[in-house]
Amino acid sequence: MGLLSKNSLLRLEHIFTVCSLLFFTEGVFRLVLTGGANQGDGAKYDASLVQLISICIYAITFALLCMRWKKVLMYVSRDRWILPLILFAIASMIWSDAPALTFRRSFALVGTSLFGVYLATRYTIRQQVALLGWMFGIAILLSVLFIIIPPQYGISGGVHSGAWRGIWSHKNGLAQKMAIAANVFLILSLSTRQKRWLPCVLLSMAVLLEVMARSTAGLLAMAITMMILPLVQAFRWRSRFMIPAVIGIISASSLILISLFYGAETVLAFFGEDTSLTGRADFWPIVIDKIQEQPLLGYGYEAFWRGFEGPSADIAYATMTGFIPTHAHNGILQLWLHLGFIGVFLFLVGLWTTILKSITFIRVSDSFEGLWPLLYCSLVILFNLSESVILEYNQIVWVIYIAVSLSVLRLPERSEPHTDQSSSLSA
Repeated sequence: MGLLSKNSLLRLEHIFTVCSLLFFTEGVFRLVLTGGANQGDGAKYDASLVQLISICIYAITFALLCMRWKKVLMYVSRDRWILPLILFAIASMIWSDAPALTFRRSFALVGTSLFGVYLATRYTIRQQVALLGWMFGIAILLSVLFIIIPPQYGISGGVHSGAWRGIWSHKNGLAQKMAIAANVFLILSLSTRQKRWLPCVLLSMAVLLEVMARSTAGLLAMAITMMILPLVQAFRWRSRFMIPAVIGIISASSLILISLFYGAETVLAFFGEDTSLTGRADFWPIVIDKIQEQPLLGYGYEAFWRGFEGPSADIAYATMTGFIPTHAHNGILQLWLHLGFIGVFLFLVGLWTTILKSITFIRVSDSFEGLWPLLYCSLVILFNLSESVILEYNQIVWVIYIAVSLSVLRLPERSEPHTDQSSSLSA
């Protein structure tokens, strides 16, 4: 009876984890609460339900972390960059252009980050990938239902008419999540021995949804990371083979990037975009000017973008003929606006440290899941070229980044058996 009770509690914890991960994708709620509104509709909605759910997740996460507080302290104390970055965001209330707003959103950032800590301290990398597989599988099935049954919800109208968006309010939301999902299912299809057909089917569905979302950034992020998955295994080779291979990979990647840079107009035209990146490049110079006004500390966490109020007013008025941006559409520019050069420095050094530890993680591990941390760091870099997903509260990208950054601090067990992913969760 006691064993049954323990197993039931474990299942409930796994259900909580998967449901929380789905919540942090920002799917379903906003789309439904706005009645399937499209970009430019200016729809407003009551976010009290979303806030209540997020607070419940924070509270349960905190309780679960307290149950293993020694392990949590050990992990957090080993990391030298994430905690200072989050504390700096909280401290930005002191000089914030909107202190009350910074306080509220810093609280949400702490809760979001704690869930990432929970993932890292509760589950191994192998189990994290399996949980992400469960969550993205549910998200894909829900997206298909939203596209088929009430198509006004799952398919965009207005500016992006015809583009699929699934359970998200914007096509870029679907594209970003499917870029992550495709890589998760690719890893699972390579590592899972039982029911391998399931991750293969879900991988195909993720690719289809990505294509139908019509998002250049998401499609490129998915394609690039899936192509480099076999290449990163070169880090497992012996040094005399690994070093030339890595140099070759870096050289080839540099040539591709240079080709894309000089042939940007042709490449973007192929994907139906222009060289202004749908208006982003038009307001980036103004963003840089605003950064130069507060270069060291920024305007405070989440205190810059307030439409026609505050420091973002100049950008809002300058772009009135087009779309009015609500973020910088570039991760580094966004972070610089929020936390200045100090915040950017803390994040970049932390990211570089995570990349180096991820390479070590690959060399020590012998599973396909061992490739996930470095692969995910690549996704984070690619996402932030055109979107702003660094230090974002209630955002799955930041949750997984925290989990990956802390997980690579502990090297994997080489003797860990290659079992079915679902069964490994109950271990």
